[in-house]
Amino acid sequence: MKNIMNSIPKNTERPSESEYKACLKHCEQLNKTGGNLNEQDGFNCKKCNNSGFIYRPVEQYGSYSVVACYCSCMKARQTLRKLAASGLGGIITKYTFDSYEDNEQWQIKIKNLSYKFLENQTNWFYIGGQSGSGKTHICTAICGRLLKQHKSVSYMLWVNEVKQLKSTVMDSEEHNKLLDKYKNVDVLYIDDFFKQGKDKYGTVPQPTSAEIALAYEILNYRYLNKKYITIISSERTLSDILDIDEATGGRIYERCNFGEYILNIKTDRSYNYRLKKVTEI
Repeated sequence: MKNIMNSIPKNTERPSESEYKACLKHCEQLNKTGGNLNEQDGFNCKKCNNSGFIYRPVEQYGSYSVVACYCSCMKARQTLRKLAASGLGGIITKYTFDSYEDNEQWQIKIKNLSYKFLENQTNWFYIGGQSGSGKTHICTAICGRLLKQHKSVSYMLWVNEVKQLKSTVMDSEEHNKLLDKYKNVDVLYIDDFFKQGKDKYGTVPQPTSAEIALAYEILNYRYLNKKYITIISSERTLSDILDIDEATGGRIYERCNFGEYILNIKTDRSYNYRLKKVTEI
């Protein structure tokens, strides 16, 4: 079989420095021109000036050509579009560090630990306890910062997503496709982890064995792949998680730098800021 590459005429002479400079100048002009992707998704990238591409000179066949490469911001933009499509896009822009209320000492501690976590992104972050205390807000703010660092983020509302995962268990291809969405992403945010409503006796039942198995499969995979960040909010404290499944809780504890990035908010309705404007008479 004839080698097609041998039939392509090649210029053995190296291109001149002036050719390179001319091509580089053209690339710089293209990079400076930019685009308007920020108007579509609200994400502002200084690297590509919101065009989604980085232009650079590449030498081939004895001359320089302009080559366009996808900017790393496209990964974050794709995540933002998925969030918007799922109805969660507004959360990223609404729940920020600037809008987080830190009037109380316990709120200041939460915010400070969140900042510290962002400085060392080799760990996980877990916040559990009192409903309405701003757990989702602070976790979303963390995700917003990580998105701006061009990391891909998947949001997993546990109650909804675990139902879908259980419904596809007989379809291995679809089931594995859904699992991969949560296993292989830079940042996974699990909201309302192991959430269960109270039963008729007023007690909170334990998750089913199927739910525990799914949680372990996802978290253990990410536990073994150290490059992945996992953020979890729950009405259950880590002690509760350990009571449910010690293997899952142990992995969370270890990846949160052996408890350094774990916050347990005590059960106290005065911490529920959803009720702060309610007038009692």
